[in-house]
Amino acid sequence: VKKVVCGGWHSIALADTKDLYTWGWNQSGQTGFPAPVGIYSNSTKTQQLETSTEDSETVGVVLYPTLLELESCASSDAFVSITDVSCGTRHTAAVTADGKLITWGWAQYGQLGHASNSKNHCTMHNPHVASWFEEQKLFVAAVSCGPWNTFV
Repeated sequence: VKKVVCGGWHSIALADTKDLYTWGWNQSGQTGFPAPVGIYSNSTKTQQLETSTEDSETVGVVLYPTLLELESCASSDAFVSITDVSCGTRHTAAVTADGKLITWGWAQYGQLGHASNSKNHCTMHNPHVASWFEEQKLFVAAVSCGPWNTFV
């Protein structure tokens, strides 16, 4: 492991193989896995809201460091080599060797760098490339997340 970063409730490890491993609480998809809808947590217990939907693919908590496969968000099936990673309180950002920014998690304040057509769209549970940097022909070299923001 070359680097470990911690968000408010989740952690990410960057391996020397340029893979990412993720674990922790996943209310907003900050681990990179789909989060349950309608689940919330307080200091004593996790509760399910009446509007929740059951989906066997969702993960409320990732208990152990788990490999996060990022190939699905790339434009090819080639291995996605990660050179830098950072966590905010409930979001995560990673930089690829070819200068792309991949982000996921809570997006209430635009910290993921993705355009949204809906005011209610506040999470992006699956990692996606922030296309604005590509459109501007910018190479992202490093990333640093604050609690509710992202700097590249």
